Amino acid sequence: MIGLAVVGGIATVADLGWGALESIGLSPGRQVEELGLNGVLGLGLSLPQYVVFRRALRNQSAAAAAWVPATVLVLVIQDLVSLLWLRGAPTDVATVASIVFVALLALVQALLLAAILDNRSAAALWVLGMAVVAALVYVLPVNAIYSALSATNVVIAVLAQLAVFGVIYGTVTGAALVASVKISSRAPKPAAR
Repeated sequence: MIGLAVVGGIATVADLGWGALESIGLSPGRQVEELGLNGVLGLGLSLPQYVVFRRALRNQSAAAAAWVPATVLVLVIQDLVSLLWLRGAPTDVATVASIVFVALLALVQALLLAAILDNRSAAALWVLGMAVVAALVYVLPVNAIYSALSATNVVIAVLAQLAVFGVIYGTVTGAALVASVKISSRAPKPAAR
């Protein structure tokens, strides 16, 4: 919920600021706004997990510190590719590209999680969790929320879509993180040399 509050607050302030820039003719364009909001999405999704690594697990590793920037970077690159090359592309191509980027995000986060917890099985659990998230987002009408609300207010539509996605992502990846921590705490640590 903290991540959703961060995303909602930043997105609302960003939209107000964007509207102010547009009213005086200084708006750089909707594509830049979309890239920024996708960066905010990455921040909202990864920040609660980072807090868990740093505070609850007391993990001060470089992998924990890389969690937020790596997540934001993958999501912004995904959006950049979508904006530059996939607009107007056939639906099948866009769907395959989305699957590739979800897999890339899952892989980057899984490798970082394995380093954070010093346990490779954590990576497998994380990838499985991300696959469940992707399947649920694909099966549930998450995009229908945006389509239904975007005719009235795009900001509300984006926030509603992000809220549903955030709940799915937070629940599933939270369960994967808890399971990974439990498995890691039970795994024997290698002997010191």
